Amino acid sequence: MGNPPNGSMIPQDGVGTKVTGKQLYEGTQNGRLFLTIPTLMDFVPSDPPWAFDRCQAATNVTFIIDRPRDPGTNAWNDGLAFQPRSPDSAVVRRRNAGESFRVDPVRQRIEHDSWRYAPYEDTWDPSDGLAVCNGPQSCSPSAWAEPVGGYIASAADPSMQHPPILTNVATPVTALSPDPGRLTLFFVDDTGRLYISTATYGASDVPAWKTWFVAEGLPANAPVTAIRGPYYPLAGPAYTDPYLLFWVGADGAVLSADPWVRAERPDLAVTVRPISGPIAVPGAALAAVERTSLLPEVFVVGQNAIWLLKTDKSGRWTPAVPIAPSTGQVAADSPISVVATTTNNLDIFCLDRSRTLQRLMWTDKQPDTWDTDRTLPQVVASTGKVQLSAVSRTPEIIDVIVPCDGAGLCNVSIPDANTQFGTGEKAPAISSVRWRSPGPLSIVAPRSAALDVIAASDANAFDTSWQVGAQSWSTTALVPACGSSDCYNFSMSVAPTSISIPANGLSWVLLSTTLLRDAYPVNLTYNPPGGVVVDFPLRG
Repeated sequence: MGNPPNGSMIPQDGVGTKVTGKQLYEGTQNGRLFLTIPTLMDFVPSDPPWAFDRCQAATNVTFIIDRPRDPGTNAWNDGLAFQPRSPDSAVVRRRNAGESFRVDPVRQRIEHDSWRYAPYEDTWDPSDGLAVCNGPQSCSPSAWAEPVGGYIASAADPSMQHPPILTNVATPVTALSPDPGRLTLFFVDDTGRLYISTATYGASDVPAWKTWFVAEGLPANAPVTAIRGPYYPLAGPAYTDPYLLFWVGADGAVLSADPWVRAERPDLAVTVRPISGPIAVPGAALAAVERTSLLPEVFVVGQNAIWLLKTDKSGRWTPAVPIAPSTGQVAADSPISVVATTTNNLDIFCLDRSRTLQRLMWTDKQPDTWDTDRTLPQVVASTGKVQLSAVSRTPEIIDVIVPCDGAGLCNVSIPDANTQFGTGEKAPAISSVRWRSPGPLSIVAPRSAALDVIAASDANAFDTSWQVGAQSWSTTALVPACGSSDCYNFSMSVAPTSISIPANGLSWVLLSTTLLRDAYPVNLTYNPPGGVVVDFPLRG
């Protein structure tokens, strides 16, 4: 309004409003949130003539609040303030819920497990179904499983002759959720072929899966790490889901690919490029984060150290450098997980040559120095090929999980001394779960006050969960692979079961299927004896 006349004191007034996290989320869900605060001013100067210099005004002050998002998709951008974890086999798609993936070696397919605290849970507010999980008592989510399927033609396999071959329960699967209505996962099958699977959710919140073949020549069952790639708003709707993929190839070099993952365009060929020389054993573990937009960082378990790969502002990959504290101190078959609690901090978790859990720390306060956490509890991982996982449920605390002998799973809660947010509440030790986890293992934070550990045991999965204030973890019963009564499936019969065909004769066999909850095509293979010509006409 400007200064008042005659040198009087500037009129000052304060107005305010309170907005809950629930209101912020729901208010910005479909676009900008406009917060309007009506204000009135009636200023009377202390010096005469009072009436002449009196100032009255009424105006509305409007605050515009919006989410950082991809312009074409209204999806949250990655890395708003920090990346809580490097990607692994589980992801939080909706608040208070998690999605995880594992290989079922019996049915030779990937199983998708959904862990839900409340049906159709939308917000963090305790009034909408989660009050039981917000108190001192721990609680477990309900779970249901379904197969990942829907193999479709792609640029790498236009004739659909190479669906994935999956028999190894330890196959790593990398999952990401670009928005609450979609899931994307990446995996390498037993033959060294890289596949992408995507799920889209409709009003029923039931996913529809599509899977396609992308590239070949990878080490069998190799780990693949992924981050969201740069977004190009003018490229069109088929190009609005970019990713950056990284893996260690057959020669030990790190390779990269940047597929557009929308299932509407699987016919787009994917180019694979090396971004380093040979620095690791084929198929070694690696992790990636992106603290700064367009500047991904990749951490690789090398033959003698953890190696760091990063790009400059022009997009060129700089030569890999070993992280000094890990030199000579990392197992060649170690798993790895990376957490960025803020944009200015990085934490790496791996196993040394004695299979003891190690933490490497970096902060921009000492930009050229990595340090080892000498106060970390001594946790020794189980023998053999294992996976570990770490997550930051708030910027001030990190939780880590690794398979260990005796208890089955060992966890560590680490307050981060580098942040300015105080100290988070540590999670208690996980009591013995009695199952060793040879397959995917992940720890996720479905909300800031809760943790879920999701693991695979043979062809089954289990979850153990904890909430802030609870004194113990709560473990679910084993969740088996899909069965005919609770998954997408079908039954098949042949009539007659045995036939005799004369020379140059013709006979009919009726093959029938009964749909239970199947939304996927049935692919049939057959092996007739020599000299027999088989024709499968489709009826009905």
